[in-house]
Amino acid sequence: MGFNSTVVVYNDALHDIEQHGDEFAANLVSAILRVGAGREETVDVPCGCHANAAIVVDSHHADQQVAMIVGGNLGQRIGRGYAGHWSLNMSKAEDRLKVLRTLAEAEGYTLRKKPQRR
Repeated sequence: MGFNSTVVVYNDALHDIEQHGDEFAANLVSAILRVGAGREETVDVPCGCHANAAIVVDSHHADQQVAMIVGGNLGQRIGRGYAGHWSLNMSKAEDRLKVLRTLAEAEGYTLRKKPQRR
């Protein structure tokens, strides 16, 4: 139960985060609350001399699995993001396929397996 938040931490800021952990923690909590309340889509988390030591990307209910893509110092939901229920296990091929199907269907596509060469 509860909520989970997705945060991208910029490794370049690790020294400042280490040196100013209390400041980072307070700013992170504030950013998560702003995203979780829906007031802002993403929120930068400042720390030390970094205006953006991290970015809070998303907050969602813990029962949902949400698909994200991370890169370019950003994080974004893939499509509407919903990928399945908490019970899916990404170490199982059939559950990974369920996630792919869910994401494809949300975008108006269906998946099919490639035909085997003989």
